[in-house]
Amino acid sequence: MTVPSPAEDPVKSKCIECGAAIAPKAKFCPVCGASQTKAAPAPIKCIACGAEVPKLAKFCEECGALQTASTASFPEQVREVLPEATVSGADSSTYTDTRIPSTTTNQAPNTTKVGKVSGWSSKQKKLLIFSSIAAVVIVLACIGAWYLRATERQKAKDNYNLGLAYENGQGVAKDDAQAAFYFRKAADQGNADAQNNLGVMYVNGRGGLAKDDVQAVSWFQKAADQGNAEAQNYLGVMYVNGRGGLAKDYAQAVYWYRKAADQGNAAAQNSLGFMYVNGRGGLAQDDAQAVFWFQKAADQGNADAQNYLGAMYENGRGGLAQDDVQAVYWFRKAADQGNAVAQYYLGVAYARGQGVAQDDAQAVFWFRKAAEQGDPDAKAFLNDFAAQSTVVGWGNK
Repeated sequence: MTVPSPAEDPVKSKCIECGAAIAPKAKFCPVCGASQTKAAPAPIKCIACGAEVPKLAKFCEECGALQTASTASFPEQVREVLPEATVSGADSSTYTDTRIPSTTTNQAPNTTKVGKVSGWSSKQKKLLIFSSIAAVVIVLACIGAWYLRATERQKAKDNYNLGLAYENGQGVAKDDAQAAFYFRKAADQGNADAQNNLGVMYVNGRGGLAKDDVQAVSWFQKAADQGNAEAQNYLGVMYVNGRGGLAKDYAQAVYWYRKAADQGNAAAQNSLGFMYVNGRGGLAQDDAQAVFWFQKAADQGNADAQNYLGAMYENGRGGLAQDDVQAVYWFRKAADQGNAVAQYYLGVAYARGQGVAQDDAQAVFWFRKAAEQGDPDAKAFLNDFAAQSTVVGWGNK
């Protein structure tokens, strides 16, 4: 009898898992119970000779080498399940029923998890859309509010500028009443410069307004609270003099003078220097601080500060060396701006020849200018000059 070759043997077929001989159309392996319908796994090679061996083969059919490495790479779950089936003696059908439910059970949670992830992504998208819309609405609201404020500020500035035009006669006929009208409009819209100017008009009773220090203080306060330096200085003046319903208060005056002075307001710098000279408003008497502030104001052209600085040089105070030339320099700057006291001091310098060549004519010239502004000392010197042939020997101021 001729033995058919393996290729011709219609019965001989191998299990795709353990390699045992099985029927050609068998759905399960009678040895290991593995299903024969799934796709064959990639071939495994012998660890010794490289020949292809079944996945669960313990020995290579070609070289007989032990294949321990193949089982090490096989899933732990399979290695545990297969011995249980063998030990229990369960047949292939029983084993198959056990595996299929197990696979279904293991897959069910995965489907549920995918559903949850998908649902959460949808919520995230909705939340993102809602947040984006809310952000856009907030931004638009902020832009709208800013635009409205900017528009109001621009309207106030336009009214203020129109008030200035009427006050100074720039492009329109000079009209204080119209100036006051537009200053009030701008002031009511919160423009600090207009509030300050309206206060000044109340102090001086201009633009059809009756003099009213209380109204002036009210508008100065509004402007000063917004940081307007001129209004802060004027408020200090009102506190020094106790006007507009305010009690005389040097400490409050110093407070507002300093705020304005720190912003570079020359009038406030001069007033603060004066408070240091006299030690008022809670300040210790301090000539050095006085000179500091006089210098700042004088450099900006403030005539009062220039006169005070000349006096400090004349007397060598506040850390300054006594210097008649510097004294005359600052007296002249102030006198040229119409400061009566500086005009008087400059006349004295010419009469005595201090810091300048002695000159009676120049002395009389400056005494007369000061006297015309009502300076009593200048008038006295002119009377003395009329009684004497020279001005030499006149007394000190």
